[in-house]
Amino acid sequence: MAGKYHPLFAKQPGGGIPGVPVDAVIEVVGNVYEQNDAPLAWYPAFDAAASVAGWERGKFGSCFYVLRDSHGRLAGVMGVHVDDTAVGGHGEVFSKAIAHLKSRFPYIP
Repeated sequence: MAGKYHPLFAKQPGGGIPGVPVDAVIEVVGNVYEQNDAPLAWYPAFDAAASVAGWERGKFGSCFYVLRDSHGRLAGVMGVHVDDTAVGGHGEVFSKAIAHLKSRFPYIP
């Protein structure tokens, strides 16, 4: 039923959680990779981080980003789909923008 809360429970990860008994069952309250709501939750976080790093959503849709230097010259492009990205660019502005994204999303190439 849409909108109904369906709790998700799990065993602890290897190594446990500090301060939680090893045999405790935990409730997962965040988003889980490959659950149907994970992309919806991921994109706003990614979009915000990309914006802080200087990326602007392109005119062709929310899956395409451009990065410009202080003179308005193109420094990078990025395509985004769900939690995958394809990037290309050059220069210091591009390197800093990618480093910023890598600090939050370590899979970024």
